This record gives sequence, C-alpha cells and structure tokens, in this order.
Amino acid sequence: MKQVRHRARRGSRTARLDSGTTWSQSSLANGHRAAAPWLEHMAALGRTLKMLSGSKTRVLAASEVRFWTGECLNELASQGFEVVEVPSQEGGGDGGGDIFAVYNIIPPCEENCQKNMSGS
Repeated sequence: MKQVRHRARRGSRTARLDSGTTWSQSSLANGHRAAAPWLEHMAALGRTLKMLSGSKTRVLAASEVRFWTGECLNELASQGFEVVEVPSQEGGGDGGGDIFAVYNIIPPCEENCQKNMSGS
C-alpha cells in the first residue's frame, strides 16, 4: 500500500499526518482525540464509493488540510483505496490563508478492473 503524505496546516503544531497521526496539543485539549466522528463518516463514504465505483470511475476530493485530514485519508486507504495528492501550484496568495489539497481517490474496483481488462 502506498503511504499517503499530507501537509500540515500552517501554524499548527502537528508533526505528521501519514502513518501514525500525531495530534497537536490544542486538538488534544479540545477533546478531538477522544471522539473522532469524522472517521465514521469516512468509513461510510468508503463503503458508498465502493458500491458506486465502476471501471471508469474517477474520484477527486478537495479538502482544507486540517489535523484530521491524514487520518480521514488513511481510513480510505485502509479500505483499499489508493490516495494520491494531485500536485498543485503554491503561491499567489497572501501567505495567511489555509492550505487546500486535491486528492485522486482510486477505488479498489478500478485497480481490479484494470488488471482484469489487461488480462493479468
């Protein structure tokens, strides 16, 4: 499985969001670690995408990068999705805005369908 790398939001104390999420001190103080409702939503989204995806399905997801973004994308990856960040051009902003990222979410069905179509 390809490891997903994410950029932390500017000004946050989050060290990394890839293999093992390291939460910022402020998020722990606010109780975000104890209850992660977004993971339940991502699990449901993954199940829905699997049901709806076909051999030509293309899923793009845009997100403001927050401390929970990495864990959400890792939930999709744990369901067999490949998550690839689409390269973006940085700059042009005032430097004070939030960071947004676009991801190509490749459903497991698409990988299997491509293998089946190629005869492997």
